[in-house]
Amino acid sequence: MTSHSDDLEEALRQNLELRRELKTEIAKASERRGSGWGVLYWVGLVLIPVLILSGVGFAFRYVVSNE
Repeated sequence: MTSHSDDLEEALRQNLELRRELKTEIAKASERRGSGWGVLYWVGLVLIPVLILSGVGFAFRYVVSNE
């Protein structure tokens, strides 16, 4: 009976270790995949207002220069 109990305990420990390794690998993969979208988000967040302001500036210069 003790041998069976020890085998079960060892199998559970191995299972727990494998789950921890899998969790670590999933976290690494998520960081790599998510980082590209994060950079794209910040570039878009900065680029859109710059484009809007430059468009307003060009329009203002066009209106002022034609008067």
